Amino acid sequence: MKRILIVMLLLLAGLSTLAPVWGQDLPEQVDMALEHLSGEVGQTVTLDSLENWDWSEQVFADASLGCPQPDETYAQVVTRGFQFTLYYQGQTYDYRVAEDGSGVVLCTVTEQGDGTEMTPEVTPMEPTVTPTPEVISTPIDDNRLYITYADIQFSLSTDLATDVTVQTVEAVEPAEDVPFFGVHPAYTEFTLNNFAVDRQGVAATISVYPLAEFETMLPDVIPDAAEALNNWIEVCPEIPDPQNLPHLAPVNASQVFAANLFCLDFASGDGLRYLTAFRQDVAPFTNQDLLYIYQGISADGQFYVSITAPVTTETLPDMPEDTTIDDDFVENYNTYLNETIDDLTVLDSTEFTPDLSLLDNLVASFTITSVVPPVATAEATAEATAEATEAVSGESTTVSWEEARNIILNGDVVSVAQTHSLEVTIQLADGSTIVTQEPAIDDVFAVIEECGEPCANILIATE
Repeated sequence: MKRILIVMLLLLAGLSTLAPVWGQDLPEQVDMALEHLSGEVGQTVTLDSLENWDWSEQVFADASLGCPQPDETYAQVVTRGFQFTLYYQGQTYDYRVAEDGSGVVLCTVTEQGDGTEMTPEVTPMEPTVTPTPEVISTPIDDNRLYITYADIQFSLSTDLATDVTVQTVEAVEPAEDVPFFGVHPAYTEFTLNNFAVDRQGVAATISVYPLAEFETMLPDVIPDAAEALNNWIEVCPEIPDPQNLPHLAPVNASQVFAANLFCLDFASGDGLRYLTAFRQDVAPFTNQDLLYIYQGISADGQFYVSITAPVTTETLPDMPEDTTIDDDFVENYNTYLNETIDDLTVLDSTEFTPDLSLLDNLVASFTITSVVPPVATAEATAEATAEATEAVSGESTTVSWEEARNIILNGDVVSVAQTHSLEVTIQLADGSTIVTQEPAIDDVFAVIEECGEPCANILIATE
């Protein structure tokens, strides 16, 4: 069974309370409110036993469902839900229920005669879904979403998607009746909802696999593929050979080309991205085939990260053209294939929908906080420290932390060094240096991580 949680619902800027709805079917979540009310009054309450009721769909600013209780803390996650007003035995019960069934709260009880509110002894009903790690999604600004799930964090532009869902896909063990491409360990999958390109049967997804488990389940496939992928990442060829470019998550089709390829690090590892199509036949390509693919391996070798998203470009037709698949087409297929690769490779990221840089920025922000980078050698650490210390030596300007933070986010920083005195000195691209007031190196690291790809090459050294 797949366990699904909503990790992003709506931007705070677009929040609004929705009007009551009577003309639509009553949501099934009303059963949770009725069950809770039955417990409150000590007898079974159904819709038929109510004097009246109404309901409205709501969007709440956090998990309190608009009715925070004393001594309770709530995840600051925008939450869809419902407000049910139930009229029973002369009293009005105001219930709030989360859309995903994760909780129900009796907000107030009002005497129908005088409008006096009674404060109930509120015990939110336990979620009916399987317990899962806390999910938080916070809009950073008007056009960017920040997603946190367990130890995974990333951000994306709202030009890509409006919200994100996450699910744990259960493992499929090897068996006689299971093809190798159907075998996989349990993994985490994010889906970018309302993606910029709506393609039937193709969702924009981010999948995170435990690599060691994957290799154990498919020992004749995954270890060699992972080694080959690492070799590709190290070499990053300008002219990739799709026949030898592995796709670690097996697909029941051939990866027929790899265009517009370049190496792209994510915050916790290395990888590469390219455009491709998976096909089982020989035919002209259309926008229904084109995919953005990212494959990466975490710095500690624990995780394989796979990102797939549909993209389009005016270079390809939207639908198949009247092309006869005859001997002549088959004979010249390699020429057609190479021309397609060339046509896609020379295009700028802005000539695709969505802009490929939006997907690249998502990749650059992708962080697995449990990943521990390989320990550098003592010689390498000493050399880096010496270089950074030398780079920032000399006169410097003291600035506030807020000023330093903005400078880092603007991508103007070359190196950061912390000395035994705990002073943090930052060298800028123009050769000047700054020192922050009451600096905290952890704060600097956090901002560099938030900055993503523009800050990926900052040299960091501590003594």
